[in-house]
Amino acid sequence: DSSNTSVLCGSKLEELFGCESIPFSGISDMLANHLFRKS
Repeated sequence: DSSNTSVLCGSKLEELFGCESIPFSGISDMLANHLFRKS
């Protein structure tokens, strides 16, 4: 379904993000939590 796109996580991403899949629209938010320091 093209309106419900998501990325299926491999074992390493699943361990990092704690989920089996990530909605395509939420990838930048999830990566920001791991790539940028919170001030």
